Amino acid sequence: MTEPQGFDPTKFKLITRNVLTEYKELPNDLARVQRSMKEEDHPFAQAREYKRALNATKLDKIFAKPFIGNLAGHPDGVTCITRTGNEISYMASGGYDGEVRVWNVGTKQCLYTIQAHDTVCKGISVSTTKIPYIVTCSTDHTCKLWPLSISTEEDSKPAKVNAPLMTYNHEIPFSCIDTRRGTEDFCTGTSEGLDLWTFSRNEIVQHYDTETDGVLGCKISPTENNVVGITGGNRSIILIDLRANTPIKTVYGVRRYNDLSWNPQQVYMFTACSDDWNLYTYDIRRLNEARTIHKGHLGPVLTVDYSPTGREFATGSYDKCIRIYNEWCGYARDCYHTQRMQKVFNVCYSGDGHYIFSGSDEGNIRIWKAFASESTKIKDKREIAKLNYLNGLKKKYKDMPEIRRIANHIHLPKELMHTKTIRDTMILSEKKKELNRKKHAKKERKTKKEKEENGNEN
Repeated sequence: MTEPQGFDPTKFKLITRNVLTEYKELPNDLARVQRSMKEEDHPFAQAREYKRALNATKLDKIFAKPFIGNLAGHPDGVTCITRTGNEISYMASGGYDGEVRVWNVGTKQCLYTIQAHDTVCKGISVSTTKIPYIVTCSTDHTCKLWPLSISTEEDSKPAKVNAPLMTYNHEIPFSCIDTRRGTEDFCTGTSEGLDLWTFSRNEIVQHYDTETDGVLGCKISPTENNVVGITGGNRSIILIDLRANTPIKTVYGVRRYNDLSWNPQQVYMFTACSDDWNLYTYDIRRLNEARTIHKGHLGPVLTVDYSPTGREFATGSYDKCIRIYNEWCGYARDCYHTQRMQKVFNVCYSGDGHYIFSGSDEGNIRIWKAFASESTKIKDKREIAKLNYLNGLKKKYKDMPEIRRIANHIHLPKELMHTKTIRDTMILSEKKKELNRKKHAKKERKTKKEKEENGNEN
């Protein structure tokens, strides 16, 4: 047998491997995989990435199970809910019968109940002071201060708190309430305007005349706690600086605004929900037009709340649905609904931004995932790395037709689908009518003076 040319049997090369990197330290460790990073060795890399992005998008829809559970106990409809300051696991809610409940969301138990008012509880808020307090307002002309205590959590039955710490009386009913971050001040809205109160005094500290048909909602900015946003009954949004005596800016809409929410990360941005089925994001530096119009609801939008991240917000509507919008997107990325859920009066994000609470007309508080297909279990590093990789691929190929079609598909009940079809037909008909009007309109004849001016310009 002839030896190959250039072969020297006395010289040979050894394959060497580093013991620290090539061999498993423990029997259960994963073996190291040799990979080539050269592009010519992977001619179908882009096709594989597209297929992975498509499969990940499909799996998101398959495993989309947003509903986690409900907090039952209110004998009547839920009108207002709020998270309890710096505590992530707790929240408070108020109902039509004037009852206020404090909940442990993790165990789904009611810690204690408060018969706060004789009539409907119109607003509830929790202070962010060192010792947190609950402030409630009602149409019975009273606003009350209650202790927030979770010491009764170990008891099997919810405790009852009968006596308020302070009672603030007014001549007219209250419509809304919100606390000022880091202070003992809070604001209330009435049919006559906005009032500023403090915990230690049962008299109004300062009154702001808004010249509206009543204040429907008021929200104090979480970052600039001197600025208050008000929605009025005359289709207006009014911005008030608590250090001044007069409103600083006013904007009017097509229909009445029901609620607004400030972006916690961007100081100048807020979103308002309207009776015309849309939401409007405004920049207070330029209020002459909306920065973004968010569409998709099939009924008046009643409530809106921003995520603590400031990147998205949730809305509740008269059409019995909850929709989640990205900050700058005009259409909803997801829609939540159940067979028994009625009109959604209030939505609220959890402190970590992973969950959404909704209070509706039939007396239930429901807990939803902020991301429908997100797993609630504890993830290891490899799973987190894979999810981040798949999210990057979905973002990279989001404009591909098939991926965009699957990702944007939203399942709706039969009644809402019928309403959506009618609305789309009306919008298309209006556009067609406007095009025909422009097409067949008479051409405006120019006057002699205009012709001379055009001739001089040429």
